Amino acid sequence: MDPRQRLQQVLAGQQFPAERWELIVGADLYGADALTKNELHALPAVRFRSLADVLHAVERLRKESLDREQGPRSA
Repeated sequence: MDPRQRLQQVLAGQQFPAERWELIVGADLYGADALTKNELHALPAVRFRSLADVLHAVERLRKESLDREQGPRSA
């Protein structure tokens, strides 16, 4: 399943705005997989205005993680 779709499915019933802890609790109640829970735990402890804000934040974290794994790029 596409990562965005997975998060959208897990957080479909979530009321916004929502704090990170509320997203985590909602994911636990949904029965989310470990990857989804890890992504939510990695989010900053802020109040998210919408599901779109959560999706953008997770995408940003994924990109940063990939950049770290690839290391410095040579010119």
